[in-house]
Amino acid sequence: MARAAKETAGDRRAAKAGNVCVICGRPRDPRYDPFCSRRCADVDLHRWLKGGYVIPGGEPSRSERDDDAQDALRADLRAVFSTRDRDSWVAELAAADTCVSPVLTVEELVDDEQFASRHALVEAEVAPGRADGAPPSFRQVGPVLAGMPGVGERITAGDAARSDADELLAAAGVPAERITALREKGVVA
Repeated sequence: MARAAKETAGDRRAAKAGNVCVICGRPRDPRYDPFCSRRCADVDLHRWLKGGYVIPGGEPSRSERDDDAQDALRADLRAVFSTRDRDSWVAELAAADTCVSPVLTVEELVDDEQFASRHALVEAEVAPGRADGAPPSFRQVGPVLAGMPGVGERITAGDAARSDADELLAAAGVPAERITALREKGVVA
């Protein structure tokens, strides 16, 4: 059994360089890539689920499990991350196959290809007669959920001086006195 495991590990390393199944070494099938068959894909999944692929590491330190130490851990992380700018960290972490992406500024978000491909930002035009100094058109978040009407379509921006917050909160079941209190605190406009 140990001999087969060693051969499988060697086969996996060799398979990464070629066009063969990472489990058995047969030619890959595009339907199951990087495997040759459903069987090999299932073997791989079974290994993952049983803990066969593990990155060695120690037990978490006491401070990692201690709620009282979390503020100090966050401070340590802030200190480390402050040593470089955002783009440097993203480049380094992404190169290490880490699931990371930058927090975008509004200007970057408007030009982001992922948002553009999802039609998340749409052209908005100012409602006729609006005199609050808004530009005649601008980009803003539009309907973005699958199945929503108007995904990617141009919209007309309402009057900024008018808010429908009260109607929306009331429709959501928030009592009128609570809405008044939120307005007085400046939480809603």
